[in-house]
This record gives sequence, C-alpha cells and structure tokens, in this order.
Amino acid sequence: MEKQTLHATVWFTVRAVPVLLLYLTELPHHLSAHLSAYLLLQLPACVHLTLQVTL
Repeated sequence: MEKQTLHATVWFTVRAVPVLLLYLTELPHHLSAHLSAYLLLQLPACVHLTLQVTL
C-alpha cells in the first residue's frame, strides 16, 4: 500500500512541477511585481501581528 502511495506522490509531483513552473514563467511580470510590492507592504503588519501573538 505504501509503495502505491509513494508512486502516486512521485507521479503527481513529476506532473505538477513543470506545470507550476510554466505557470510561474508565463505570469506577466507587472503582475508579479505588483504582488511583490503588495507583499512587501503587508510585511510590517504581519511582523507586528506575529510579535503581538508571540509576546
């Protein structure tokens, strides 16, 4: 049973990774830049929230 699960996982990974890479490379650069900027803007709030939770 475990061999089958491993085989399925490997098969899925082999199938999914190229598709994911293709998707990422095909993304318009301005969209990824916009997303990066958005995430950078969100970073201080996330850090602040994390500090509040942990302290």
